[in-house]
Amino acid sequence: MRVLLFLTQIVTQPLMVLFRWLILTPISFLHPKIRFWVLTTCSSVVFNHTYRRRITKNAPLKWWATMDILCCIRTWLMLALVILGIYAVPGTFFHNIATPFSRICTILMLALVPLTLHYFRSLTAHHWTNDGDQVSYRAQLYDSVDIVGNRFGTELFYPVGLRFHALHHMFPTLPYHNLRTAHLRLMEQLPEDSPYRDLVYPSVFSVLKELLHTVRNMPKQAKAQQAEAA
Repeated sequence: MRVLLFLTQIVTQPLMVLFRWLILTPISFLHPKIRFWVLTTCSSVVFNHTYRRRITKNAPLKWWATMDILCCIRTWLMLALVILGIYAVPGTFFHNIATPFSRICTILMLALVPLTLHYFRSLTAHHWTNDGDQVSYRAQLYDSVDIVGNRFGTELFYPVGLRFHALHHMFPTLPYHNLRTAHLRLMEQLPEDSPYRDLVYPSVFSVLKELLHTVRNMPKQAKAQQAEAA
């Protein structure tokens, strides 16, 4: 159920983004407390919805306000053009077949397709065994995944080194396009018993298989922990 709820964000996130720019942005300028809440709570695209952005003393609040206003105008303009039917050149083929509803569906699909790919990649980037508490560097590293896979097929879904997520956690400042080269060098030079080798999986399916196994065993582990506590 938690995995399914996670995946529902693919549909709800575009709607939440629209609500953020259409409604929350103009309301946020009515009072400083509302503005602070919007900046800390509704200005980050994250999986963990308990996350709150920290507003530092040197934060570029005026620049953020400018961006907010411009994004708000753009979103309202997009919606207004669709409602008014000003969305195609008169006399063209697309002008004859396009409707306001179809244009809105097109906009949503442009958001849903990349989001689906993004969330699928996110599911296979970690084992998702952490309960949300702060963990050690070693623990968060062991929760991450590198996928070797077929170079061409896998890289189609994980371009620019995205499939080396564990390596990214080891060296966060290393550019993504250099991750494959770094991975190959590590595999050549590290000993056979190196912990890094445990983070490498042969395919996407092997990662998904382990994820499903973990999810199925979570209720059993929770009951076992409750029994021990009792």
